Amino acid sequence: MRANLFYTNPRVSALLVLFIVVLGGAAFAGLARQEDPKMAERYGMVVTFLPGATAQRMETLISEPIETALREIPDIKELNSSSKGGQSVVGIELYESVADAQTDNVWSQVRDILGDTVPMLPPGTVEPELEVNQPIASTIIVAISWQHPSQPQMGILSRIAESLRINLANTPGTEIAETWGEAEEEIRVAVDPFKLATSGMNAARVA
Repeated sequence: MRANLFYTNPRVSALLVLFIVVLGGAAFAGLARQEDPKMAERYGMVVTFLPGATAQRMETLISEPIETALREIPDIKELNSSSKGGQSVVGIELYESVADAQTDNVWSQVRDILGDTVPMLPPGTVEPELEVNQPIASTIIVAISWQHPSQPQMGILSRIAESLRINLANTPGTEIAETWGEAEEEIRVAVDPFKLATSGMNAARVA
């Protein structure tokens, strides 16, 4: 019966459709929106230094104790660590259910636990530092690739990327500019054992 009403009265059908369109348009226009919306800070990392320690010692004596202590916080979803000579990095991810207003409280708990773990770390360890990653929507992402027929020179690409990052960071209106995937450069020093012996020095003193 109601269906027949729309067939026999096309004007009513048109008015109803128009009403729905106007109501939907008004609801869409009233939606809250921001050009740069603020997102919850759910990612962070704990950086700890122990000069002279091997990667294995960093993992056993620093990364693992910090991870174990942080597991007491129920709002932490995932922990992962990366250890290398003299440096430990423990990544932290919070659950999506942690609201923006609650993240400061969680990161405060993390700092308190890190303070409690300091006495358990080896002597000479620099106090762990928490770095909370501020989520920012990327306006532009630029990839740099090696076009020369020779083998890719990651060191050169990394320097070009760093130069581009500095130029973009100095551009008016830019809040932050970061690089990812850059190569870690190293310097190798070759020691002539004969010259070392005649100089009266040993490898430890050279290092």
